[in-house]
Order: sequence, then structure tokens, then C-alpha cells
Amino acid sequence: MNTKFFGLPALAMSALVTGCANVSVAPPEARPIEKAVVHQVGYDDAWNRAVDWFASKSIPINKLAKDSGLITAEEPILVSGDVLDCGSIKESGTISTGTVNRAATLNLTLRPVSDTATRVTVNFAGFGEFQGRDSWDARQVLVELKCTSTGSVERNIHQFIGG
Repeated sequence: MNTKFFGLPALAMSALVTGCANVSVAPPEARPIEKAVVHQVGYDDAWNRAVDWFASKSIPINKLAKDSGLITAEEPILVSGDVLDCGSIKESGTISTGTVNRAATLNLTLRPVSDTATRVTVNFAGFGEFQGRDSWDARQVLVELKCTSTGSVERNIHQFIGG
């Protein structure tokens, strides 16, 4: 019996296993985020400041309904890692460092609490995708990511509206 023959398939299998891309994702960090804040600003002023915030960030508005207090952004908004946490990504067996694309949805609701106070709720949610190339056969590797807000968008909007 030729023992060299039996070692060859094991060597080939070892190369196949070590050459394949592997992407692991640790979940995003859980953070307390203050989504709803009562601002000491009348409804009309809060509404105008909310619309101005969208304009200052060059975010197109999809729905603007002052009577119901709803403002929604055109979707999706491409964002950075500063505003969305998509977890810790570890990759091996890829041609180069992969890229992470992040996008989000955004809407605000405004509700008068009194003549001089308005509750503003920010709903900001995101998703992402890791893209890389397998070093074994250069096939595209895609991994869907579950992302959470870092709270910076919510804080920025509340600071802008609160004055």
C-alpha cells in the first residue's frame, strides 16, 4: 500500500479549508439612547428646527406632514461607522481587507406637550453589509450585518432642536 497517496488528499483538503474566507461578527454594543425628548420650544419652532436640521445635513425629505408631526428621510441614507455600530468584524482568508457599507432609515415625530413644549422622537435604525473577496477563488463574500445606532444622530437632532 502506498502511504504517499493517502497523504495527498489530506493535504489538498487542508489547503481548501485554510484558503476559504471566514468572516465572524460580534454583535454591536448595547447603548442606552434617548430617542424621545421634551424640548422647551413651541410646536411651530420645533417643527421649523427639525426641517432645518434635515436641510443642514443635506438629507432629502420623503414625507413632511406637519399636521401629523411626521418627517421621514428619503431612504436609505448612507452613513458612517460613527453613527451605526455593526459589531466587531473579524475576517480571514480574504484577498484584502473587506469593506463595510452602512445605511439607515430616519424619521422624526413631533407632538405638542403644551404651548411652549414639544416632544420630539427620533427613530434611527440601520443595517449593513460586509463585502470581501475569498483568497481561494476570488468569489465575492457578502455578510449581512445587524447594526444599531451609536446615539450620535439622536443627540445631534435633539441639540439642534433644543437650541
